[in-house]
Amino acid sequence: MTNYSSQGQAADRVIVHAPVNERGLPDLVNQRFAYVALSRARFDAQIFTNDAGSLGENFGREVSKSVAIEIQPVRRQEFSQSSREQKKEAALEQSIA
Repeated sequence: MTNYSSQGQAADRVIVHAPVNERGLPDLVNQRFAYVALSRARFDAQIFTNDAGSLGENFGREVSKSVAIEIQPVRRQEFSQSSREQKKEAALEQSIA
């Protein structure tokens, strides 16, 4: 069973394969991956990795995705600022001419 298909399920023991810096999967192991994988275990979790030294750093990496509704107000503000700047420039050019 994959890490993400196990969401909402629990098991007594869990084995986690956490490939760090794997070609083709550079961002696979992160904070969300660690939480989902390790929170499935009731009693025991074993982690297997190819780079134990980098594993903690990767487990600490937060991956958050933005949704359009969060980005939209910022873009409106940027647009309104650029529109105001364009109007000021146009007015300045007209006053100089």
